[in-house]
Amino acid sequence: LIGTRDYGDKRYQYAPCVRCMSPFFDSPPPPLHDVVFYAHHGKSAGMKLSIPKSIPTETNVCDDLTAALSFIASGNTVVSNSYHGVYWALLMGRKAICIPFSNKFFNYRLPPHYATQDNWLQEIGHGVMHPDMLYLVREATSAFKTKVDAMVDH
Repeated sequence: LIGTRDYGDKRYQYAPCVRCMSPFFDSPPPPLHDVVFYAHHGKSAGMKLSIPKSIPTETNVCDDLTAALSFIASGNTVVSNSYHGVYWALLMGRKAICIPFSNKFFNYRLPPHYATQDNWLQEIGHGVMHPDMLYLVREATSAFKTKVDAMVDH
């Protein structure tokens, strides 16, 4: 049994990141900012992203999941070039804008709005939210766990 977080890959069982099961997603705090930027620490400098100082920014170098989730929840719109930054924003029902740097960003269960490193500021008003995302990925995670449990029991 092989799981993949890439929705639509017919070779494997869809198994999104298990962090979707965190109770944090059941009732994230209300947004404090119109826009936040959750940046991939290792890729952002090379992408030459120009993030205005007025936009709260955090990187994915964080040892505390709750702190990372709280930061993402603080934005009504979340702009990110981090896979999990986009994923978690979608799970919280936030408007998500993804700035991809590889093909790993194109197989979310429900897609965010995509922008480029050059036009993302102009795309802020186009963030996408998917209220069903949390339910769908939790359902898929539970289905995958059921299969794993059945294999372990044998």
